[in-house]
Amino acid sequence: MINNDTSASSYAELMAYDCSIPDTASLIETTEVSAKGFVLYPNPTSGSVSVMLPTYIEKTTHVILYNSQGKIESKIKTNGEREVDLDMADLPAGLYFVNWQNSEQSFIQKLIKRQ
Repeated sequence: MINNDTSASSYAELMAYDCSIPDTASLIETTEVSAKGFVLYPNPTSGSVSVMLPTYIEKTTHVILYNSQGKIESKIKTNGEREVDLDMADLPAGLYFVNWQNSEQSFIQKLIKRQ
């Protein structure tokens, strides 16, 4: 079940992350990926982004895309897939957060959408 709570506590949790946008962009290194739980690529993106989930996923997980104000832009329920694509072509440039969660854990990563 997806928690659609976009209250202050959810927003505060998202905003607890450093929101500065780097001058240069690079792909996430493998060592960083294991600590964050999943891979986003390309990041930054100008259109679609792939979310590579860990090998130990359950059958049902959720990938949720939030904008910088904490509004849910997209929700995907997976059924054992290791990779899902988020289409961001129609979204404005800016800072987003991707949340991957299952019944036992949740990970959030920053994602930058460019023009």
